[in-house]
Amino acid sequence: IMNVYYKPEILINKFKKSIRVFFALYYLSKLLNKDFPKILYRYMFYFFNGGELRNTDYDNKLLYPDHLFIYSNYYRMFWNKKFNLSYETMTVTGAPDLMMVDEIKKKPKIVGCCYLAQTIVEDGRMSKKDFNNLLDEYKEISQGFEKFIIKMHPRGDRTLYAKLIKLGNVELVWEYPNCEYYLTHYSSTAFVAYYITPKVLLHELDGQPTPEIYKQFGFNIVSDSSQILSSFKDDTLFFKNKSNSILDNIAPIPNVHPNKKIAKLILNEK
Repeated sequence: IMNVYYKPEILINKFKKSIRVFFALYYLSKLLNKDFPKILYRYMFYFFNGGELRNTDYDNKLLYPDHLFIYSNYYRMFWNKKFNLSYETMTVTGAPDLMMVDEIKKKPKIVGCCYLAQTIVEDGRMSKKDFNNLLDEYKEISQGFEKFIIKMHPRGDRTLYAKLIKLGNVELVWEYPNCEYYLTHYSSTAFVAYYITPKVLLHELDGQPTPEIYKQFGFNIVSDSSQILSSFKDDTLFFKNKSNSILDNIAPIPNVHPNKKIAKLILNEK
């Protein structure tokens, strides 16, 4: 993503991590021979307000990798635009998650909606209070489906969803299910969902703007939870197929597992 938008409370909720970041920025300023307060301010501005890092003290070749392994050709332009990185240093590997698609399709189809949960509370991008309010809205939405599946993020806290799990038609799972509909926020898992069904909806949260890549892909995006049920029931919103050029440019399914491709390239270079 081009920017991040965290809440100031994260400095307290993740106090130990905040201290580690503080010291890391201090030593980074020494490495770059830059003024520490300026390095700290610019990082905080990026972290909380979404400010860009290009043309700042962070736009420094000492911080650039020698080689980048990227998910798709889209990221060639993304990283070139963000830090003016050379296209020649990038190798497209594809996203490992997309290699799950065939196995997911073999699972029984669930007639219902899957919410692909993200770590928006765990990572400090939303307060628990605001998230509870969001779940109150999703509680009502869940009753519009025969089944409402919550697919947990690997780092997710299942206790956050207690009020939903109590409902008879709601189930919490850790494995990716094969569902008729998928609901999420901006997330790479949305591309996996699209390969299963075009009925994928992104709910844009207040203060969490959807990155450009999801807009270019053509996902349907709503900003009001009251639009979710009606959007899913409107089949005209969901295109059956996207052009191969869009799929290949943004989210191609790898022919070889990315880990194997990366390992082979690194070992050959040695």
